[in-house]
Amino acid sequence: MKNYQKNNLAIVKTRIVPNGVICFLHVAKSAGTAFTEYLTSNIVSRSRNPLDQDGYYFGNHRIPSKHFDWSSVENLKNAMTDKTEHFEVITLLREPVSRAISHFNFIKRDRGWASKLLVGVSLEELLGNLDLMMQVRGLWQDGQASVSWLSGTHIGQSWVKHEWDRTLPKSDQLRDLEEDSLNFEKVLSDAADRLESCTWIGLKERLNDSIELLNNQFPNGIKKDAVMKSTANKLNYEKPGQNVLDKLKVLMPLDIWLYEYAVDLFNARWSYYKTGKVEEIPKRPPFPKITCRSTRYILMCYEGPFGRFVYRWPALENVESEAERAKQEEYYQKWMKEIQD
Repeated sequence: MKNYQKNNLAIVKTRIVPNGVICFLHVAKSAGTAFTEYLTSNIVSRSRNPLDQDGYYFGNHRIPSKHFDWSSVENLKNAMTDKTEHFEVITLLREPVSRAISHFNFIKRDRGWASKLLVGVSLEELLGNLDLMMQVRGLWQDGQASVSWLSGTHIGQSWVKHEWDRTLPKSDQLRDLEEDSLNFEKVLSDAADRLESCTWIGLKERLNDSIELLNNQFPNGIKKDAVMKSTANKLNYEKPGQNVLDKLKVLMPLDIWLYEYAVDLFNARWSYYKTGKVEEIPKRPPFPKITCRSTRYILMCYEGPFGRFVYRWPALENVESEAERAKQEEYYQKWMKEIQD
């Protein structure tokens, strides 16, 4: 498969930003809530006026959702074009498998509808129950750790804002967006392009270094040298076994691919910050091998710890839209043919 690679010093050289608009792309369960508190308490201005040149305006105030994908970033950028010289996107990522485990444990202690489905259910039991997996697909779905957010293909419409075309039926757009998300090489290339364009990239696993780099790049925050509180979870969760870890890994090759590149990119930027020299421009890894694929109603694996199967979630029978049922059936038949060949 084709590998796309930029050769640009700008993706490594960290910039010092004197003022402007900061937009934080908040990937769920990646320490983003604690980081937002740090930003709003120590970096961004108290002003709600983006024209204020004194410090940094928090662009997220203009987006009516805690979580949003890149489509909202672009929408905000267009709205801020004539209001600021500096529009800076930042994001904080987390190793995808540990993020998924954290997401599972968060849902279990939550009081929402999904938590009721997981009462008394271990992560190992969840990954052995295909019906339950599809009911809580957002816990393990590839893209949740970064790729869907950065590529602008997040379909979690109940809790993640995506900029829909108001002149078209949302159901049709959702179906098209899901189709787009299955074009793996394009979404990975788009996500990597946008990751490179981020002014600051933080890693939860390198949080202290990430905050030091943030304070260097945005030196005119309202507080100097503030320390971010620890995001370590003090709850005693059961550690999953190797079989569970192996299953999670095959479910999220896209996110793992992008995270590995993000680590290389962070290390290159950290080195530049410390030495003032670009020692190496990181190369994007070869595109990953995809052994499992899913839509909102179909799950397929052709090798690995899940075995070889195509599962059609029975809930598809209750979908009212004939077009939706037909599209999902198309995926099912296509993937059945693939595993039989």
